[in-house]
Amino acid sequence: MRKIVLMILLTLVNSNAVAEWTQVGSKNQETDLTLYVDYETIQKKDDNARMWSLVDFETMQEEKTEPFSAKTHHEYECKNEKIKQLFYSLYNESMGGGTMTYSNSDAHEWASVLHKSQDEVLLKIACGKQI
Repeated sequence: MRKIVLMILLTLVNSNAVAEWTQVGSKNQETDLTLYVDYETIQKKDDNARMWSLVDFETMQEEKTEPFSAKTHHEYECKNEKIKQLFYSLYNESMGGGTMTYSNSDAHEWASVLHKSQDEVLLKIACGKQI
C-alpha cells in the first residue's frame, strides 16, 4: 500500500513540474473558480478516458482570502457519460503551487455527469467530443 501511495505522490510531483494547464471556459463568477485541464494527460482505452484537471479558486471558502487550488484525476465513461474520481489533492496556492494540504486516492463510484456542469465540460474534453 505504501508503494502505491508513494507512486501516486511521485506522479503528482512530476506532473506538477511538467503540467501544461490550459484554461477551459471563462472564470465562473458565482463560485470564483477557473477550470484548467492538462491535454497531455488524456489517456483513452476503449470507451473510457482518463485526464487530470485543476480548479483554481480566487479566494478560499469559509471566510478566508488566500487563493488555493485542487487537482483531480478522473476516469470517464464516454458513451454512458459517467465520471469517477481517482485522485484528489488540495494546495495552499494557486495553480497547484505551494504545499499539498490534503489528498485522497480512494476511487469513487461511477456517477452520472450532470448536463451543463463542470464535469460535462471535462468529459467532453477527455472523450474528444465537441464542447
